[in-house]
Amino acid sequence: EDGVVQRTVRDMLDHSVDEVFVSGRSVYNQVIKCVLDISPEERGKIKYYDDKLPIFTSFSIEEKILSLYQPTVTLPSGGYLVINPAEGLTLIDVNSGKYNTQQNIEDTAVKTNLEAAFEIVKQVRLRDIAGLIVIDFIDMRESNNRNLVKRALDRAFQKDIAKVSVGSIGQFGLLEMSRQRVRSSFLEIHTEMCQRCSGKGVIQTLHTNDMIVLRALENEIASS
Repeated sequence: EDGVVQRTVRDMLDHSVDEVFVSGRSVYNQVIKCVLDISPEERGKIKYYDDKLPIFTSFSIEEKILSLYQPTVTLPSGGYLVINPAEGLTLIDVNSGKYNTQQNIEDTAVKTNLEAAFEIVKQVRLRDIAGLIVIDFIDMRESNNRNLVKRALDRAFQKDIAKVSVGSIGQFGLLEMSRQRVRSSFLEIHTEMCQRCSGKGVIQTLHTNDMIVLRALENEIASS
């Protein structure tokens, strides 16, 4: 397996990238050497970062990393995604949010779904989501509109190094797809199961716990 510099250049550097900033002279030299070996035509995109402010702070990288822990992702129009990983699949729900005030419901659905398609691909790659993925798009009545969103999703996934199989969008907005597992997901690497809820995401209320304790007491008294 190549080092992080080689993997980054190999997997990320393509025609869609305008600039690459590198902090640290030794790492910068490694990047230059790797780029010259793999894609010498991209050499002009590599910039040395020499500001006193840490590079992650300068580009707000920490904030972007922290956002990967959150299930909700906001779309430019005001809609949003809710990403829910489960045991055997990941469910991604598309919501129009405040954008649903538009008069033409079908146009609103198409515009929000197109935004969601590109953001879903971005989030899937950033979070390294793999396996079965079910996307619940906003309902679209016209089959042409469903095909339009599906093609947008296909185009966005063309840059993904993982193998992806995308199905069609059904009448009720559901689409099933699968993505090759390249590495462990972001949440698998950086989180651990909650000891209180055992990964369910919910805990029993105080009233419920009170009743459990009372029943246990009753059982102990009755059996004594």
